[in-house]
Amino acid sequence: MPKGLLDIISQVSAEKGIDKEVFFKAIEDAIKSAAANYFKTDEPVNVSFDWKNGEINISTKKKVVAKVSDPLKEISWEKASKDDPNIKIGDIIEINMPAEILGRISAQAAKTIIYSEINTAEKEKIYKEYSPKINHIITGKVRRFLGDDVVISIGKVEALLPRKEMIKSDNIVRGQDIKALIKKVYKEERDPQIIVTRSSRTFLIKLLEFEIPEVSDGTIELKSVVREPGEKSKISVFTKEKNIDPIGACIGMRGNRILAVTRELNGERIDVIIWSDNPEIYIKNAMAPAKVSRIKILNETEKRAIVYVPKDQLAIAIGKQGINVKLASKLTGWHIDLQKEE
Repeated sequence: MPKGLLDIISQVSAEKGIDKEVFFKAIEDAIKSAAANYFKTDEPVNVSFDWKNGEINISTKKKVVAKVSDPLKEISWEKASKDDPNIKIGDIIEINMPAEILGRISAQAAKTIIYSEINTAEKEKIYKEYSPKINHIITGKVRRFLGDDVVISIGKVEALLPRKEMIKSDNIVRGQDIKALIKKVYKEERDPQIIVTRSSRTFLIKLLEFEIPEVSDGTIELKSVVREPGEKSKISVFTKEKNIDPIGACIGMRGNRILAVTRELNGERIDVIIWSDNPEIYIKNAMAPAKVSRIKILNETEKRAIVYVPKDQLAIAIGKQGINVKLASKLTGWHIDLQKEE
């Protein structure tokens, strides 16, 4: 084994944080396999390694006989005596693999294995580091594009933002700083291993927790969060603290808190409403910004209700392409039938 190879293994081990034993074990397995092929099938092969000095010895033992009947286990005295004239019939001798063949096999095996183990170890390292961070927000820089998908650099690691995980209004350019939520981390062979999203409901929740301390510490509870990515979201909030206005705390002074979230979501509108265990009050709140005249509960078991709104509020209640009433229904869990108040 070339001494330089040990230096390479030591250097790679230090740089990549991979235990040298990982390389040694993989190289040993590869050389044993190569040696078995060299000495023919089923031939007993002995492989010894001295990694401290970089020495590898591969050999097989054979019995010296006058006439060979089993070439896998026997060697003729005539052939064996060429290396040692003192050899006698019946002796067991050790036959080493030629040095030049051993060196070639060692170098080839080592090169292949070093690359393979680096790749495997780096993927394992990424998985261990980032799998606990699923549902956490990361900030990265747009590195390149893979078709409609975007590759984001997170330090020395890359994450993939698929087109389907983007907000409709995202206009992403190379070099841009961007926030996203870690959705999946793959352990098996794939590149990149980390999949991120900007369209998930959880991404909105994490942004709210980041911008609103009262939500982060649990003083204000997010009872329900629904979203049409890039269009509109509704969140219902509740607090047991009598001296805290949950809506005011979420919106912030001059709207600074909710606006920070909206800007990150490319102008996605966010309605903040008060949660209530009274379905009529809750549905009325959820219909904001539309003003509701009255609500008629049709069936509590099936959660069906009619919501009456003034004529001038009907378009607001419905929302663009029906988004307001759709989100209000999702937020409350009630099927809402809108009616114009006569």
